[in-house]
Amino acid sequence: MLKNFLLIMFMIFGLHVVNAKADVCKYWQSEVDSEIDVDFEIDETNPKNVMTGIDCLLKLEGNKKEGLFGGATNDNVSQTFPAASVEVCALYYASYLFYQNWKHANAVALVGKDGSINSDESIKKAFKSYRLWLKTVKKIGLQKAREMKLNPLADSGVRWY
Repeated sequence: MLKNFLLIMFMIFGLHVVNAKADVCKYWQSEVDSEIDVDFEIDETNPKNVMTGIDCLLKLEGNKKEGLFGGATNDNVSQTFPAASVEVCALYYASYLFYQNWKHANAVALVGKDGSINSDESIKKAFKSYRLWLKTVKKIGLQKAREMKLNPLADSGVRWY
């Protein structure tokens, strides 16, 4: 009887942990996707939360819907930009979490070697680069990665505008 009770409690607790992790990802994804809504906040300066947030944002690759933000981020940019997709916003937000600076680029726009903006090829390369970068950040720690100014797009052939 006690064994069954403990098994049931373990299963219930396990479901709560899974749901909590899903809710946490929903928070981060709600920051870039208007179709996701949450009713709680997370401390975006806490290093553990930042790492979780970046992980969750990288799951949005392939989401081509229009994102929550886009365009130029600095007043000195006169070019207009196409609306940014959720996946591009996710990468931009991941960089924001790392740099703790919204203006880490001049626009929410990925530029490929050929000068194209937000092309499927550039986005795919960017996600690959961010995933490799995140592995390194996890190994050395967020603080050290920030001190080293590790660029998520280094050697990818893609850059932020």
